[in-house]
Amino acid sequence: MTKLKKVIELTDGTIIIKPFQDEDAEEHFRGEDSEQTKWLNDGCKSTIDSVRNWIKRNRESREKAGPVFNFVIRTLEDGKLTGMVEAGIDF
Repeated sequence: MTKLKKVIELTDGTIIIKPFQDEDAEEHFRGEDSEQTKWLNDGCKSTIDSVRNWIKRNRESREKAGPVFNFVIRTLEDGKLTGMVEAGIDF
């Protein structure tokens, strides 16, 4: 099994997209909306611990080279978490 060693960060000069890190948990939790609840927790409201566990599972998936990769989107100007994107390679 291949392990990913490099953390990829992409930017266009306005936003940056990079893998979720532990320090993203609080801000992600505070910004949870109904769409996130629907897709991330089967309709159940998150707790800070469930968000931390979700980030941990994402890190483990990334380290195993998939099948799921979640990325945080932040503005470069103020570093604010503005969104997320998921890529899946489980066909």
